[in-house]
Amino acid sequence: MALPVNIDDLINAPTTEARVRELAAYRHFDDRINTKASVDDFDLGLILSYLQEVKSQLYEEAQKMNLADLALKMQIARGSKENIKPLNVGLLMFSKEPHKYFDGCRTNLIELENEDGTMYAEKQFTGPVHVQIRQIMDYLNANVIKQFVQKNSSRAESDKFYNYPYQALEEAVVNALYHRSYENPTPNEIRIYKTGNDRRIEILSYPGPLPPVDEQALINLRITARNYRNIKLGDWLKNLRLAEKYATGIPTIISSLKHNGSPAPVLSMDAARSYFLVVFKIHRDTPVDANREVERIKLSGTQQSILERILKEPATEQELKQDLNADNSDIDFLIAKEFVGFKTIGSEKMFFITKPGIDHLS
Repeated sequence: MALPVNIDDLINAPTTEARVRELAAYRHFDDRINTKASVDDFDLGLILSYLQEVKSQLYEEAQKMNLADLALKMQIARGSKENIKPLNVGLLMFSKEPHKYFDGCRTNLIELENEDGTMYAEKQFTGPVHVQIRQIMDYLNANVIKQFVQKNSSRAESDKFYNYPYQALEEAVVNALYHRSYENPTPNEIRIYKTGNDRRIEILSYPGPLPPVDEQALINLRITARNYRNIKLGDWLKNLRLAEKYATGIPTIISSLKHNGSPAPVLSMDAARSYFLVVFKIHRDTPVDANREVERIKLSGTQQSILERILKEPATEQELKQDLNADNSDIDFLIAKEFVGFKTIGSEKMFFITKPGIDHLS
């Protein structure tokens, strides 16, 4: 694999001619000719669909051009007229089965149904990079992402949140397909842990980020990437508004999670930069039963004091009224919310805290 040119080495090169040769020799992988494919491996329907979506002036003209001339004009092929060959970026975007040329252009999605991982469902996504991104997000949006309502007893309005915000997941999926190396044959992987105390989504791609991004930058969530593996691919994705400029993907993820009230992402790679892992933890208020609403109950100061008092030991109604200036409405409210229970002993009610009441205090 060709490496980016070191500027210091160029400055110290003995001649200008040597420096020019060295610069000319380097091309990013996605901008290289693929000698194992032909322009006939492009799909005209995919190309026309792209041109129409981005409202290109080339769309009308393209319908009258032969495939080779169109590929040259779009700069997804290169070569002499007798030997025109597709570029890697063209195959990644405009061939129906790019995994035939790049084994890594696939994404495996695994949904784990139990904590020990013995029950799971698998799905694989293939196809052009932009189509794959959209298919993955359509699946996540239909089957994984859910919105919930928090009812707050202190006001009429309800708060809404998502178990996983769409925008954060989309940015991570785009990053995984945009910034990976297509010379690496290992497919991307998305794991969804659906049960247990550590419900989360992991998005894994290969290899890790290029310098200057390092492990410490990932831990601190301070990403200042300026080196890109697939510059041409990025340009095509930006035209579709699937990618942004200037390394804004991670900041967008962080902002989206924060706005949703979700935990910050966990980013990691190993010392050898062999992989890049993004972990999204589920919103803390997401219920185990995803079909019910979440109710967050806000207590008054007196109601809170009642729970704290009977946490130590049960108390009678008279004691609560004398010691805490509580009234019947406070006690009835806590009973209705199942934070407090009672037993009748003789002519008196003895109030005690329930498990939901203890959970509310914790």
